[in-house]
Amino acid sequence: MAKQVINFNKFNEYIINKYGQTLYEYFFKGYTEKFLKISSNSVHANWAKTGIERSIIDKKIKGNSLFELIKSILMPIPIKTKFIYPNQLGFGYFSDRLAAYIKKKGEILTSTLIKKIGYDQSTVYLNNKNFQYKNLIWSGNLLDLIELLDEKKLNLNYLSTIFYNCIIKDNIKRNDQWIYYADKQLNIVRTSIEKNFASYLTPQNYTSIVVEKTCNYKDDIWNNPDKLKDIICQELIQVKLIDSINQIAKIYIEPIRDTYPIYHLDYERNLMELSSIINNKYHNIKLLGRTGTFWYNNCDHSIAQALNMAKHF
Repeated sequence: MAKQVINFNKFNEYIINKYGQTLYEYFFKGYTEKFLKISSNSVHANWAKTGIERSIIDKKIKGNSLFELIKSILMPIPIKTKFIYPNQLGFGYFSDRLAAYIKKKGEILTSTLIKKIGYDQSTVYLNNKNFQYKNLIWSGNLLDLIELLDEKKLNLNYLSTIFYNCIIKDNIKRNDQWIYYADKQLNIVRTSIEKNFASYLTPQNYTSIVVEKTCNYKDDIWNNPDKLKDIICQELIQVKLIDSINQIAKIYIEPIRDTYPIYHLDYERNLMELSSIINNKYHNIKLLGRTGTFWYNNCDHSIAQALNMAKHF
């Protein structure tokens, strides 16, 4: 008799089926609701599927059940995956090199507001024909694209993030790259210790701890990120990353819009409708990247997407 396959549509159903009620209650539920700002009952199961898949670097490691998860922790398999990382100037060096190459054959326009997109079968027009192109590759917010094309608005939402780059006057003796905090009493969602990605990223005897706080675009936190600075400092002590506020030399704040797509229960239908509009009416407009394809992916996936699209053209 064939085993019945159950397709769970909700995040909570999917996680409980795979890992059990206890792990769901103690970690997945709290962290997901804190991160996304919505009830886990309103989150699509694909958020769990893509999140777990992207967190497992070596695909020989399995995480399809609680047993496999515990086995991977207690009997870890050495990860043989190698990463390409710049030996100078950090991850942004990739973008800088690409920009330099583009400028040799074209141009990069910054601080240029797109007010309208026009279209015919052979040309894409921006801002009433001020700019004309054969193809438009869109990697931005899909709701902005739909509005610029004067199409009907769809229910697709994004999350934004405030990054607090805390410069610490000390060598923090932690080997972690990322640390996740499910405690809803903490404002800190995740921290990253930059020198553990590449040792040259911080000067000797200093440590950079980047604190992430998710929010909605133009909400109170987005509009007033400074109000959390003192709280962030206290929480860094609370989670034992630093011993004293006096260790913090400076905090740089950077808000980044549309950092994550939100997979609510009805997102698939809305995304399919939007994709149908673009594919059927706007053949010269292509979607790319995490924001442009509404795909909760990693940067290496986006780079692979871009390389494949370049081959297409």
